[in-house]
Amino acid sequence: MTNIVENKVTLTGTVASEKPASLMRKLCKHWSHKLEVQYDEVRGEVNFGTGSCELDASQSGVLAIRVNAPDPETAGRLREVVERHLERFAVHETLTFQWSAIENS
Repeated sequence: MTNIVENKVTLTGTVASEKPASLMRKLCKHWSHKLEVQYDEVRGEVNFGTGSCELDASQSGVLAIRVNAPDPETAGRLREVVERHLERFAVHETLTFQWSAIENS
């Protein structure tokens, strides 16, 4: 998958989940109707045009998230969109996200 923008900001996050792979697949399937999405059983990537999101559910009990964007504002908006959608699909779970930022050059 090719990003349309040059990514200067990367946010990495994790969220504990009872079923991280199922959660990731639901999210990717949902977005695949409107966005460029690739996913398999444990990894997914979503291209928003203004940035991208990589999802990794290969570790038991944890969904790793990586948001790439051209600037901090866009990265923050994409992070919020990812969080809101994951919370919507997390049936019977309360998700707690942990994020950190990486400034790319």
